[in-house]
Amino acid sequence: MTTKGATRTPGLLAGAIAAMTLVSIVGCASAHKGPFGSDGLPREKYLVGGGTTINWTAPQDGTAYVVMSAAGKSKIIETQYIMEAGEFDFFFSVDERETVDQMVDRIQKMLGAKLSEAEFSLYFVPSPKKKSAK
Repeated sequence: MTTKGATRTPGLLAGAIAAMTLVSIVGCASAHKGPFGSDGLPREKYLVGGGTTINWTAPQDGTAYVVMSAAGKSKIIETQYIMEAGEFDFFFSVDERETVDQMVDRIQKMLGAKLSEAEFSLYFVPSPKKKSAK
């Protein structure tokens, strides 16, 4: 003999699982809309420049990220908050006491990759707009 409560249990359980799955999928989809990808790097739409020497002016408050890519890997090597109209400069410092070869060796050790294979990209993620109090 079956009671009404016993027949509803599998249906309720299936409904609860479906609801949790939907929340999980929607949550994951909304997470991908943020400024960073699953790899922890800024998304392509935030790319504003690149090179070994960068001088860039921020159009608004936000954070600049220099990403180095070499040997199939990418990583953030510099991060800096910049206010609107502030300048961001990126270049490798030169020590006048070292030769060019010594400087290249120092930079390669710091980066963990050959300088000739490294590419540098500048990303800028604007700060969220502040809502005005009414």
